[in-house]
Amino acid sequence: GFGFIFSLSLLCEQRQSHPESEQTGEGMYPCNQCSLTFRTERHLRWHVHRPHVCTQCMKSFYSSGALRQHLLIHSGEKPYICDVCGRQFGREGTLKEHQLIHSGDKLFTCKQCGKTCARKGDLKTHMVSHCEERPYSCCTKSFKLLAKLKRHERVHTGETPYQCDLCPKHFGLQSLRNHHLNHTGEKPYECKECGKLVNNKSNLNKHIRLHTGLKPFECNVCMSSFITVCSQRAHRVKHQ
Repeated sequence: GFGFIFSLSLLCEQRQSHPESEQTGEGMYPCNQCSLTFRTERHLRWHVHRPHVCTQCMKSFYSSGALRQHLLIHSGEKPYICDVCGRQFGREGTLKEHQLIHSGDKLFTCKQCGKTCARKGDLKTHMVSHCEERPYSCCTKSFKLLAKLKRHERVHTGETPYQCDLCPKHFGLQSLRNHHLNHTGEKPYECKECGKLVNNKSNLNKHIRLHTGLKPFECNVCMSSFITVCSQRAHRVKHQ
């Protein structure tokens, strides 16, 4: 209704204040309002309706506010701070999404199984679990999501591209999320067997093995088995 009418009137206003340019020489379409030129009229029209241009990467935006928000990516500035755990964000929307983790609100529901998620992105990731296809492969593993393939590839490359905004350490994405809990002191994972609280799912799984006796990590030399991969690695040194 009104959203469409507003968008249409805004588009007309932009066309009047930022008219399309005429083609000049060598198939180039210059913008009358700035120094940029474009190879096709379609690209020029796209630019005309997004007149605010970042001079660092040439991305364009509908409003000056959106451009200012984008510029924070280049400056590294993170002015939005979570008042619960101190994490900093470049976008207000990202901060609000993050704060749902602390509030416990789960606003997004999977229509397939009823699972609820705090963030829309988490719901999208979850919904892929209902799909059987795993189109992304590496070594002996396959993945439903390209993002999970890229995360797995860091096992081979050793890449740790994400820096903690509270200390200088670098991690993979999931490890960074777990690491942040060290700063906040948060322990959201509870053992149903004994009630012990731990700060990440990996540590919960390790703890549960103390109850189950499961030792999934085996030494390929003497066939001894261990609860954690760290224990397995420490043991293998004895054979060297």
